[in-house]
Amino acid sequence: MAIDALSPIAIDELHAPREFMQSPLWAETKRRLGDRPYAFSASIGGNHTTLLALDQQPDDTAGVCYVPHGPDLSTPLNDYAAAMFDLAWAMQPHLPRHIACIRFDPPWPSLYWEDDDEYRGKPAAHLQEIRMNFGRPSGPVRKAPTDVQPVDSLTLDLSPSEERLLASMKPKTRYNIRLASRHGVRVERYAPGDRGLERALGEWNRLAEETESRHALAATDPIHIRALFEAAADLCGAAAAGATVNLSVARATGTPFAGTALAAAVIARSAERAFYLYGASSGEERQLMAPYALQWDAIRAAKSAGCREYDFCGIPPAHDPGHPLHGLYRFKRGFGGREVHLCGCWDVPLDEEAYEVLRARESAGPSFHG
Repeated sequence: MAIDALSPIAIDELHAPREFMQSPLWAETKRRLGDRPYAFSASIGGNHTTLLALDQQPDDTAGVCYVPHGPDLSTPLNDYAAAMFDLAWAMQPHLPRHIACIRFDPPWPSLYWEDDDEYRGKPAAHLQEIRMNFGRPSGPVRKAPTDVQPVDSLTLDLSPSEERLLASMKPKTRYNIRLASRHGVRVERYAPGDRGLERALGEWNRLAEETESRHALAATDPIHIRALFEAAADLCGAAAAGATVNLSVARATGTPFAGTALAAAVIARSAERAFYLYGASSGEERQLMAPYALQWDAIRAAKSAGCREYDFCGIPPAHDPGHPLHGLYRFKRGFGGREVHLCGCWDVPLDEEAYEVLRARESAGPSFHG
């Protein structure tokens, strides 16, 4: 598939996309964290879109240029592999020579996923993707050795009324939302530049550390969260292209824990979608059900802002009670919604020799996330 047109553009010319990680705000955040962002305008199979790509090795050693959740296309394509291959080589002249490959992480559903409990939790889709390589087992588009963003997620349609949204939830989830309300749990939202944000970021750090310790998870680096809010504070108006972020904190109101932060979440919005990017909670006063109050507030706020969809941004890949994150699956699934399985990351090598070295190094080491 030929790319109709592609040209470099300024970062602030990125459109207001459905995908938050294709926004100028994400580009500025990643720039502050050491990546080198590039932006393009492209026409692909009748779709006009903009594209954010991140040079994750800006010290000029061989590395990956990563395209987070892009390209974001309004019309599905008949041949995804051809589109990625042609797009990569159209981008190549505008990128540094040290780029060994372009890694696409498109927001496209897997071609091989079976939406059936009999298959859910089996690695069939992933193995089929590797085997088929989009119809090119030894061709120029290859399944990446690691997926950067979660490929399994849950999305909630926000078009129904609040009453219908509640009715579609699991009974236990509805009960816990109402229980949190009866206990007086309140949710406060902090936007970039708000006076109380600095205190809330400190509370976030504490809750994230607690969550990491409790579930043996890698906590989101506080530097990343701060970079996101500082970038959002510096961007305004047209430069932000409709992307926003806030930090929501659920607090106890009764003694002896009045005012204590019990749960927190980083919620982003872009175009007509809201994203639950990061979450953390305390092990104290769990009977107050603060995380349920937090999520319901975020869903209602997204709906009030005109969003059509709420993305829970990641669930475990299996319905397996033995999975270490099965509790997270049950929590998110309780709010209703539709499970989505994306196709994950795909590589287009630009320098075969350098790419094979890079791939071997990645396969031998821990997965990276960007």
